[in-house]
Amino acid sequence: MFGNRMVKSAIPERVFALCKEVISKPMLEAELKALLEPEQLRGKTSYFGTVRTAAEQLKLISIKENEISLAVDKENIKTMEAMRCYINMNFESLNGSLFYDVTQCYADMGTSVLQHSSVSQMTDVIGKNIGNKVIEDDMLAWRFWMPFLGFGYMHDMQMLPNLSVFLGDIIASLKLKKKTEYTIDEFVSVIQPYANIVLRNSMENKTFNYAFSNAIRTLHDLKVINAEHRLDSREIWSLHPFDGHELDGTITHITIGG
Repeated sequence: MFGNRMVKSAIPERVFALCKEVISKPMLEAELKALLEPEQLRGKTSYFGTVRTAAEQLKLISIKENEISLAVDKENIKTMEAMRCYINMNFESLNGSLFYDVTQCYADMGTSVLQHSSVSQMTDVIGKNIGNKVIEDDMLAWRFWMPFLGFGYMHDMQMLPNLSVFLGDIIASLKLKKKTEYTIDEFVSVIQPYANIVLRNSMENKTFNYAFSNAIRTLHDLKVINAEHRLDSREIWSLHPFDGHELDGTITHITIGG
């Protein structure tokens, strides 16, 4: 899933279920497979192998001599949300995978993604943009993880770019103190090591992409942050235009907790 190809069977819920089974003690691979895929309920196609590999690629589990054990603190898989936060805080470890490249391309495409009525329709254009072969099954697998990790919202078969959950996870995981004020350059510097996938192509011109701009506005509306523009500031970043919202152009400061 997080290597050369993406796999539809390796969905977040199955990865979470596998990790929960080894939370107390390591298990032999055969025993874990029998537990997660009871023979009487097993379909024609086994999914255990792809789920195990995805969990290993995410560094949630380790495998040694056919024994699978949890590789992270138990708190990181206490809930689906906790697992999501762990993955998001370690997203850069996936750099070089097809999943990472497709995700970065999607974030950088801006409003052009809205021209496609389904993620599978973006297969060719994303493949061309990243210079790598992307097949429809890759995109169908990718769509299960994008809403889960908080890179957008699914509407029918269309992904609507909004990084508010992803960015919110980073802010929460870094335990940024409420009422702490950052210049926009300071804020970007704090989150960039964890959010480089969506910031790397924004640094030179200091313009947040469409998905990141939507995240800032959403978190501002939810009072997770307070974003503002001060006329006397020299540090200025631009947002993707959005008529009708109070944050319609540029921002200079962000305060945690509104």
